[in-house]
Amino acid sequence: MSFGQGIGESLNGISIRLVRFLLRGKLRTLGSFIFETLGSYKMTKILVVYYSMYGHIKKMADQVVEGAQSEGCEVELYQVPETLSDDILKLLKAPPKPSDPVLRFELHDKLVEADAIIFGFPTRFGMMCAQMKAMFDSLGHLWQSGQLEEDKKQQL
Repeated sequence: MSFGQGIGESLNGISIRLVRFLLRGKLRTLGSFIFETLGSYKMTKILVVYYSMYGHIKKMADQVVEGAQSEGCEVELYQVPETLSDDILKLLKAPPKPSDPVLRFELHDKLVEADAIIFGFPTRFGMMCAQMKAMFDSLGHLWQSGQLEEDKKQQL
């Protein structure tokens, strides 16, 4: 499991560099990574969106938030909606979900307002987890209206 793994080639290797950066234990200097990656552009509002069943990705997301805030960025942390029933989660021995707000449909405008979005999720057999895919699939209205076009967002 790695934070941001699975985003792939569409981001021209930046996500891979971010994963390596995070895994080297330099989480407290995330703002420096963003500044180095994007040149003179300093982000002010970052959205961290994650899915974590057992808490590992949540811990990494918290560290990303801490690092970005230490560099003066405004950061909001959201988890994606769970797609599994409570009965299935009990069978999987998953701990209770964190108290972070859930990025539901009515909050999708937060994605448009952010200067950057950092996604954190585990992979399942080389693909992103179903919960994150379901969240991405629910963003069709933003893509269709052009609110998430590449020229309007700098991708990490």
